Amino acid sequence: MRVTEKKTIKVDGSCKSSPVYVSWLNVYGGREHWLFDKIQTKSIVTQNGGSYESYVSNITTSRGSKNEITKVARPLLSVTAMVDIEDIEGLKTILYSVNVEMLVSQNPVKWQTIFPQVGSFRINDTKQTKATIEITFELADINIQG
Repeated sequence: MRVTEKKTIKVDGSCKSSPVYVSWLNVYGGREHWLFDKIQTKSIVTQNGGSYESYVSNITTSRGSKNEITKVARPLLSVTAMVDIEDIEGLKTILYSVNVEMLVSQNPVKWQTIFPQVGSFRINDTKQTKATIEITFELADINIQG
């Protein structure tokens, strides 16, 4: 018995101005890859990690009774790409992959785990042969000392 598989590999040799190379584990256990090269938006989400109320003995000199213990900061990176309509179904699998990584260094090769935000996949202008997609990734938390 002979098992064969047909694969399509798309190669784009043009230079990218702001590349974000992403790799993710697909539902079959293999790796998928995509190079995002369009608009990138960086943002950050912060949360209180905890607080406490201190005893105030002199209200005239007190700066307040509530004090923060720590803060949590999570950077976000939104990427967009112009893709063929036929590639959209494959790119949606990023959202339900258990392992998504972004290339952060080429020499030596270094990958960083990132997390697609739930429900962050957006498709614009689907009536054409190409569409613009947008995905937001949560990066590693920033360690803030408390």
